[in-house]
Amino acid sequence: MNNSITYNTTCLLEKIENEPLQSNIIVMFPEVLGIVKKIIYKISLCQTIQDTSCYFDLLDKIQFVMAGLVFRDNLPVSQELRKFIRDCDRLDDPWLRDYLFKKIKSGEYNLASDDFL
Repeated sequence: MNNSITYNTTCLLEKIENEPLQSNIIVMFPEVLGIVKKIIYKISLCQTIQDTSCYFDLLDKIQFVMAGLVFRDNLPVSQELRKFIRDCDRLDDPWLRDYLFKKIKSGEYNLASDDFL
């Protein structure tokens, strides 16, 4: 596990959660998307599903924060972030982690796609 990804993700999520101005939060969304893409890339390099648990845990944390901002606060997000939020809603489910792992490893998972998983 790359500790810098964990650290950067944690810092960014704390910054977002503590930011009182929605306009300042929205400006951070491209950075969130960049981290999500980096984590997905790291998952693609893993050999087994067991090697991915720390990455899926990070994605789960990001999804939780982002879902709150979108659904509770009605903040607009890009299509790619909306897909991530929708697709990763149940990352606590081992079946979904396994399914996503297989899609990511095969190169079939694409945030730019509008399709649901």
